Amino acid sequence: MFSVNTGMLHCVQHDIFDVFTPFTAPVVTISTGKEELSLLRRSIRILMLMGFFLAASGFSQSRSVAVIAHRGAHIHYPENTIPAFEAAIRMGADFIECDVRSTSDGKLVIMHNATVNATTNGAGTVRQMTFEQVRALDAGVKFGAQFAATKIPTFDEVLDLARGRIGVYVDAKDMQPAFTSALVGALKRHGMVSDAVVYGYSVAFFQEVARLDPQIRLMPEAVNQSMLQKTIQLFQPRVIAFSDFDFKAPLISLARQANAKIYVDRLGLRIIPRVGRQRSISTQTEFRPITL
Repeated sequence: MFSVNTGMLHCVQHDIFDVFTPFTAPVVTISTGKEELSLLRRSIRILMLMGFFLAASGFSQSRSVAVIAHRGAHIHYPENTIPAFEAAIRMGADFIECDVRSTSDGKLVIMHNATVNATTNGAGTVRQMTFEQVRALDAGVKFGAQFAATKIPTFDEVLDLARGRIGVYVDAKDMQPAFTSALVGALKRHGMVSDAVVYGYSVAFFQEVARLDPQIRLMPEAVNQSMLQKTIQLFQPRVIAFSDFDFKAPLISLARQANAKIYVDRLGLRIIPRVGRQRSISTQTEFRPITL
């Protein structure tokens, strides 16, 4: 398994995400916009390096790679906004990753942080704000004047944009029962159950998702040994997520014993993949991130 998170794009070997529905669109599309071309060149360099590392470690060149745009194409567009997601589609990404939260009145919106302070012209905690208050904010002006008046999108809007065009990697930031019900309902309403994967780190959350619709693809975070053991026992996940804090040999061993694939989401500046160390842990290879 090959996994990279550059901070711009998640890049993962596609066969670990066999829970995803592959898209027939080309991996890369051509755009005449300067920003898209710049990001496209950067993406191609990433994929070339990935190919080099795969070849060096004995991987079959026939294996494909899925590209997941982290919070959309957020290098050139405001993160987690419709312009960022539209750009990811134009670039030919396979999936967009979006962070889903609930407002105080139960509307699902896209925002990474618990507060709106960092990316909008407002302040406050999403969960304590009404949808009307969240919608009134400008989610683009801090990024650049050309993006002024960009709104925080709803989960419904993102799913509507993605349907039939791109897969959705849902990072569930709120895991209360009402949120879970609304999230599952939205996936079903937009016909996106087979084209989405839901990430989270709460056993209770995944139990509720599975109860509401067992067809939804789950990707739990490993977290720690006791939680991973319980997660495996309850859900037999086909893929398990790891990041800096839980990417450890005992947890990787548990995942392997459960025949689960490993998705490694490692943000950072380290350039050289630690192939030897990872091979000592697994029969497949997980690479450190590369940032270009």
